Order: sequence, then C-alpha cells, then structure tokens
Amino acid sequence: MLPALAADAVRADITLVTVHPDDVPHRAVYAATPRGLPPSPATAAFLAQLRETTRELMTPRLRR
Repeated sequence: MLPALAADAVRADITLVTVHPDDVPHRAVYAATPRGLPPSPATAAFLAQLRETTRELMTPRLRR
C-alpha cells in the first residue's frame, strides 16, 4: 500500500492499482490558526493550496 502523496515518486516500471473505494483508508488533516486574527497572506495562500490539494487527492486515480 502506498499513500497517494507518494504515487508520483514511484518508478516507471512499477504499476499502481487503486483499491476498491470502500477499502481506502481515510486521513484527517488539520491546520490550526489563531482564533480572532485574520490569516496572513502566506497562511491564506497555504490554506487555499491545502484545500485544492485535498480536492485533487479525493479524486480517484488509476495509473497503468
């Protein structure tokens, strides 16, 4: 088993096969920010990228 984050680093001679969607383990990722303070531009950009990456990783992939 290989986390999706590492899938792009797999050698070309290795085939990745996704498991059945009901068998995919779920992982929670959290970002903690100070309450009552607006995020800095860097923090806002990081959180936006984190959300986008999460959406991309939630899309099932099958490499052949």
